[in-house]
Amino acid sequence: KHFAIDDVGYANSSWLAFANYGEHETMYSHLNPNNNMDWNNIQHLIDNKSNKWDDSVILKWKKGKKTQKDHTLVIGQMPKDETVEGFGFGGHIRKLDLIVERLVKETKYPVVAKMHPKLQKRDRLLDKWRTWGVDVREGFESIHDILPRTRVAIIDNSTAGIECLMHEVPIISYGWPEYHWVTEKLQVLPQLPRLVDDLSWYQRDYANNFISWYIHEYLCYDVNSTKRRLKEILDSWKL
Repeated sequence: KHFAIDDVGYANSSWLAFANYGEHETMYSHLNPNNNMDWNNIQHLIDNKSNKWDDSVILKWKKGKKTQKDHTLVIGQMPKDETVEGFGFGGHIRKLDLIVERLVKETKYPVVAKMHPKLQKRDRLLDKWRTWGVDVREGFESIHDILPRTRVAIIDNSTAGIECLMHEVPIISYGWPEYHWVTEKLQVLPQLPRLVDDLSWYQRDYANNFISWYIHEYLCYDVNSTKRRLKEILDSWKL
């Protein structure tokens, strides 16, 4: 029941993705100057297991078996999704494979790979991961049942990053999601084990304030918030 209005694009091609505010503190003071957070509403979204497909009558979400605690979560997207092939440079499945292999070989934490619910079977790849001890999740299993036991998530450009931030899960991003402001950016694959093992880069308060601003002030959810957002865009054109 939330949506964005943007005059540049959407997802990793939106105004928010490209905004240039320099250091975190500068952007933070611009986005949420009054430090307004309504975490009770975010908790309500978590309790309801809210997601972007909530209103679909054909989807049946199921509760999966419990994951291992303190796992590293790798989130997959549809390989032909425009955000990873079009906005991004493609090769999403190959990137996932390289990331999973590096995690298995060079980190000490259990690995959970959550594939996109609509991804068609890729048995050979997923069976390979399972032989490595990876907990592979397919189909319509709610990410809200996984995140409470997640230590860190690794994401390209998925909107699942919104749920990760709601659950206060640190994110390592290797794409350019519009929430990249509060992720640790993976530039090269050899960085990955160090970033997973040492989460000192994670700024919980900053991430919490960002996702609160994103949900309550950047996104639209009723007539008044839609009018407010349109006014912001029109005012920016006058500058």
